[in-house]
Amino acid sequence: MGREHGAPRADRNSAVAVSPRRQPAPATKSDGMAAPQLFYAVSASPLGFMLIVATGKGLCAVRFDENREALIEGLRVDFSGAALEEDAERAEPYVGPLLRYLAGDRQVKLGELPLDLKATDFQWKVWNALQAVPPGKTISYAQLAEMTGDKKAVRAVAHANATNPVAVVIPCHRVIGSDGSLTGYRWGLERKRQLLEMERVGRKPEGRLF
Repeated sequence: MGREHGAPRADRNSAVAVSPRRQPAPATKSDGMAAPQLFYAVSASPLGFMLIVATGKGLCAVRFDENREALIEGLRVDFSGAALEEDAERAEPYVGPLLRYLAGDRQVKLGELPLDLKATDFQWKVWNALQAVPPGKTISYAQLAEMTGDKKAVRAVAHANATNPVAVVIPCHRVIGSDGSLTGYRWGLERKRQLLEMERVGRKPEGRLF
């Protein structure tokens, strides 16, 4: 399911005001149907190697790893039903803004990038809420659940947060424990710490961690 250019987006003052328009997921191939066409690129970033995967409709994945080959191998496994093509030129509209953002450019609006994701209505509700949390701010899982309209859904919200396929673009890293601890992050707590620090100060932290 995806969100396209021109599709409605969450109101920044009300994270669940609208639901994004969706398209079929590109990840798998059904019998008798042509394989979905995906393009990807791997770039060096302040967070290590960054992989982006997209269709002609929008972004499907953003991932990080210290090992370039590990990213590509994971791509081939997770998108095994798709036709994959490495294409840095087509990926540039996604790679460029992400790299500028990670360098501390606060003028970049990652929430404006089109998405093409498979998700349930509840996942989109949570992800819309996440995109309403401004850079430099953090919230707890309980607060995120309350933003979705069900303060008892903390576990479900945590699961939706953990299944976010587009790191940074949907800022699941802005969710922390109620005690202020970083809690978990699929791409590592050090990346989460660096992301939060970059967003807090508005520039890339000194040094390179990866």
